[in-house]
Amino acid sequence: MGPGVLNFRRCLPLVLMRWLGAIALLSLASAGFATEYHVALTGNDGNDGSTTKPLRTIQHAADLSHPGDIVTVHAGIYRERVNPPRGGMSDQNRITYQAAHGERVTITGAEPIKGWVKVQHDTWKVVIPNIFFGDFNPFASKVQG
Repeated sequence: MGPGVLNFRRCLPLVLMRWLGAIALLSLASAGFATEYHVALTGNDGNDGSTTKPLRTIQHAADLSHPGDIVTVHAGIYRERVNPPRGGMSDQNRITYQAAHGERVTITGAEPIKGWVKVQHDTWKVVIPNIFFGDFNPFASKVQG
């Protein structure tokens, strides 16, 4: 081979090693930017979601989270509907929702209602104002069966 001509067999491993190194660095860099958001009943959605300044709602944490982030929910009953605006990019780069280690977490859409009156036998009733449902109309869907 003359001067100025590259030997393809000698250059290919070097090029591959450089590409693999760049991919590894990008993977490490993206993993380094993951954020863990904390949610607690004592929190506030105006907080930053740190352990000392947790958020109040899981939904707000979901709104802030991006692939690779972790949402850690602390003990309590969370009465909310959670609708994450995004998921992950893969099994290795997803948004993880978890209960704090050793803590019991319940997420429910149910609300406790007081003021039940016994009608007769096993029949009870309660009257609640329509505002209780907010923007949701429980009578909008026709149920058949």
